[in-house]
Amino acid sequence: MDMLDPPSPHPASLSKPGMSYSDEKENLKAWEAIQSKMLNTRIEESPARTCCVLCHSTVDNITHCDTCGKNAYYCDLFCNHIHKPMLFHLPKKWNGTCINVPFPIQRNLHPAYHECSSMYASTIFVVDHEGQQHECRASFCPCEESALTFIRYNLWPAKPTNPKTGFDLRFMELLNILQLECHMPAKLSKKL
Repeated sequence: MDMLDPPSPHPASLSKPGMSYSDEKENLKAWEAIQSKMLNTRIEESPARTCCVLCHSTVDNITHCDTCGKNAYYCDLFCNHIHKPMLFHLPKKWNGTCINVPFPIQRNLHPAYHECSSMYASTIFVVDHEGQQHECRASFCPCEESALTFIRYNLWPAKPTNPKTGFDLRFMELLNILQLECHMPAKLSKKL
């Protein structure tokens, strides 16, 4: 036998059958038996608490941020304070039945590298590393081209002159890997 030849399969591995009908039926019964318990457990977890993890105040319409973590529940004051500089977090409020109401946060990007009296703010749209779109205010200066300021914010500008949309560089790296390694066209990645 040559070292490059694949090993011959063991006869037992060739005759290994898939799940039988009775095994599949038992599996289905097991899922049906635990279904209501799973649903009740999920309902108990929403919201898991009504107390802000930072100030410990109890609020009826608590805000939760999945990106911060499973137990990241905040009152409005602390949610706004924590998430203002966090461009890509999307906290949501409890509406009495589920957590699904987006928490409005005015996010501002300001360059740490430059202070100038001629700086101005503009509304831009940013696509994060998960493909989610965010709206924020960003500071720009006529001393530098807007596209270069986008790069300083770790955003890839959608166009070279006067961009209004930027893509998180991590998102661009993911698209690059998908194109190079998986030979996936960029148009197809929009459907991910």
